[in-house]
Amino acid sequence: EYGIFRQKLVDGWQTELPDFWLPGGQIWLQPAADRSIEIHFDGHIEEYWNNQYHIVNHKDYNKVIAVPYDLPIVGYDSDVVDRLRTWSAVLPQNFNLEKFSAGDYNGSTEDSNSIAAQISKVLYPEDNHYEGKSLRLKQQYFFVSATIQSITRKHIQQYGTLKNFHEKNVIQINDTHPTLVIPELMRILVDDAGMSWDEAWNITTHCVAY
Repeated sequence: EYGIFRQKLVDGWQTELPDFWLPGGQIWLQPAADRSIEIHFDGHIEEYWNNQYHIVNHKDYNKVIAVPYDLPIVGYDSDVVDRLRTWSAVLPQNFNLEKFSAGDYNGSTEDSNSIAAQISKVLYPEDNHYEGKSLRLKQQYFFVSATIQSITRKHIQQYGTLKNFHEKNVIQINDTHPTLVIPELMRILVDDAGMSWDEAWNITTHCVAY
C-alpha cells in the first residue's frame, strides 16, 4: 500500500515520509478474488514414509489469504496486453468474498492490526531489528509463494502435470528478494506433486533464471 518512503528536506535534513503510491493508481487494478491463494506461516512439519513415498504434512499453521490485483500493461505498437499481478494480504476470517465481489473492499478485509495487514502495508520495512527482519522474510515468502502457487496452478489446469513445467515457464529473479522462489518451487514439486528431489531440481534449475 505504501512505497519505501518519500523524501523531504526539513532544515537541511532528509526526512522519510510514507509514499502513498496506491491511491489514484488503484483505479487501474482489477481484483481477482476467485484466484486467491492460501499462504501458510508458522506451525510444524510431520513427515513419514509410505511405500518409499515421502509424505509431508504441515500442521498448526497460520493462514493468510493472498488476493491478486491485476494491472493491464499494453506494449508499444502491440496487440498484446500483459498482466502485472500484485498481491494483498488478508486474514481468512476477515475475508468476505461476497462483500469483496460487491466492491466493498474495505469491508471485506477488516484486519488492520494483523500480520496479514503488515505484510502488504509497507514494502521492505526497516530491518535493523529482529521484528523488521522477520517481517521482511514473511513479505518475501508471501509474495513468492502466492506467485509460484498461481503459476503452478494455472499450469496444472492447462497441462494436467508439472513434469513439463520447465518447458513452458521461465521465472526471472530480478534481485535477492525473490530467491525464495527456488525452495518454494522445490517444496511444491517434492511435497505436493510427489516428485523425487533430482527430478524437481532438474525442473527448477531449467526454469528459474537470474
